[in-house]
Amino acid sequence: MLLAVFALVSIPVLWSAGAHMTGGWVPDGDDASIARRTMQVFTTDPPLIGHESTADVPVQDQTPNHPGPIGYYVMAIPYAVSGWSPVGLVAGAALVALIGIGTCLAVAERTAGQRGLVAVGLGLALLSVRLGQNWLVRPLNAEMMVFPLVATMLGAWAYLRRDRAGLAVVFIAGSFCLQVSLETLPVVGLVTAACVGLAAYRRWVRHERAPRTRLWWAVVAGLGLMWLPPLLQTVFSWPGNLVIVAHYLLGQTGLIHYASVKDGRLGISPAIGSLLTYATSIPGIDHRGFAGDIEVLVRFSQVAVIPLILGLAMVGFAINWAITRGSAALRSILVVAAGAIVAACLGFAKRPERTLQTQTYFVIWLQAVVAVAWIAAALTLLEFALHLVRRFDADPSRALRRLPLTVGVVLIALLAVVIAPREGPVVRTSAREVTALSAQIRAQVPPGTYLIIGDGFTPWISVSKGVGTDLMAHGYDIRFVDSNEMEDEPRLRGNDEMARLIVTDQLPDVAGPDLVARYDEPKTTFLVRLVPGGQDTNWCADIGALDYRIRKVTGASRDQDPLTPVSTPEMWVKVLAQVKPAEFARARPGSVQSDAGTILALDLVPTIERIKAGAATAPSASQVQALHTLLTTFDQVCSAELVHGAELAPAAGAKRSP
Repeated sequence: MLLAVFALVSIPVLWSAGAHMTGGWVPDGDDASIARRTMQVFTTDPPLIGHESTADVPVQDQTPNHPGPIGYYVMAIPYAVSGWSPVGLVAGAALVALIGIGTCLAVAERTAGQRGLVAVGLGLALLSVRLGQNWLVRPLNAEMMVFPLVATMLGAWAYLRRDRAGLAVVFIAGSFCLQVSLETLPVVGLVTAACVGLAAYRRWVRHERAPRTRLWWAVVAGLGLMWLPPLLQTVFSWPGNLVIVAHYLLGQTGLIHYASVKDGRLGISPAIGSLLTYATSIPGIDHRGFAGDIEVLVRFSQVAVIPLILGLAMVGFAINWAITRGSAALRSILVVAAGAIVAACLGFAKRPERTLQTQTYFVIWLQAVVAVAWIAAALTLLEFALHLVRRFDADPSRALRRLPLTVGVVLIALLAVVIAPREGPVVRTSAREVTALSAQIRAQVPPGTYLIIGDGFTPWISVSKGVGTDLMAHGYDIRFVDSNEMEDEPRLRGNDEMARLIVTDQLPDVAGPDLVARYDEPKTTFLVRLVPGGQDTNWCADIGALDYRIRKVTGASRDQDPLTPVSTPEMWVKVLAQVKPAEFARARPGSVQSDAGTILALDLVPTIERIKAGAATAPSASQVQALHTLLTTFDQVCSAELVHGAELAPAAGAKRSP
């Protein structure tokens, strides 16, 4: 039965993986940041710590990262074998989920037999429905540790029943969760501490000295390998990430004080409200998934009354049944579920407040705790059903004895086969933009070293990261300056001397001389500008923006001087209204371009101010000459064709999104 239940529960994961692989999904945003870190595993500069966290800044203005890189290492092999294709990254994330599911089911069968296996299968199937195919298989650390976190709690369940293999699961799966996501520390810490305390009690009080078997030595070796990278990073980069994390956690407990708190805390109300809501609602029919821009946090005052009453009634029934007639396995899982819920509430209440986009990351790991509560409820109902069967006939037939388990397997099949994969196509967020822009860049810009920058909210938070990662997968040496620059990632850091690929949605849809890629959407246009490296990099970036705005006003073509079509004072007024003297602030002193920028800024400031105040005026001849000098210099120094000494194919024919 173990293989049958595993096959059923794996269907949503495999379906989600297939949908990602065939639906055009590519990593962008945080997924892309994790993808590029995974690419580093087989280099001479492998990642030693985990993904950037949302914690505050407690030590030397350094934000603590998640503790370890084990997630990158697990995904690296299928990702590398695929040639750094998104298919391989999805396969790596699916592998983590499937290992977690298999561990949960194996532990369940060892602990409570077939009834435990069916109960855990039901809980995991409900969890799959809750996450939906968009979140079941993603390399994001907030999702990757959900199934391993369930395995950690079920390992504690097994160890309470004196199964030493459960302790091994707690240490290995718990270490994986803790390295991947610091948010799991309250639950993993409580579970691990309880198991260690129980082991000490059995050894030193009850004098139960079990021999050190191969399993024991394998666990020790595995833990050593898992924690070696972050320990090395701490030793060679003192104080190191683990010290910073420890400082942050001490600040959370109030044992030490630090002043760099960026945001308030979520508080106990949304912690309890979210857990109660997700635990007492039915996935698939309660409209509480993680697709779309929904508010996933639920405060206690927002909890629905009727589901809450029914849920509390189920809790009362489960506790009463466990005390009066239930098995020891049921009592053990109730203890684990209760402890995990308390730890989750206390830990969740300490999380910093964030916007709707990141609230999902805070809530999604709670689904693992909710799944254990569902498992306890399912095991209670199964035991009650088996009791009714025994009461029905003193000597029931074999088929009748297995009826509750059969019904449970049928429910697992319905959840896994019918409900979980019923969603539409996988949400690809910025996949279209990333794929189209990267393909155009590769067709026009030769491989080399480039600093990629996002200009505008969507390019900065998502598209530029995806484009940069996709270019890395195709052999480009891409450097980054963004919020996900890791402390142990010096190889990927950029500087102002590098040529830049600027991904922007802040400029008009015109064909400028530095344009190498564009992608139209109904409400916006994404452009990629290639700016040469050197001392005038910032100047080229700023004057290029001015060039685009002027071309929008004058209607000049790609190969035409943008000021050529200007023929009337009114058009000159429109042109000068686009000039922003502040854009010249980063021009480097002593360069020809800087001199041209200074001339423009000094000569045109009064005229520009009058125009912006509503007093229309035409520029003087010297001002017109200064503007011509500025834009001509830009065309001579900053055009994409001149960067590589060859004419590039125009990017103006990029496909418009459907």
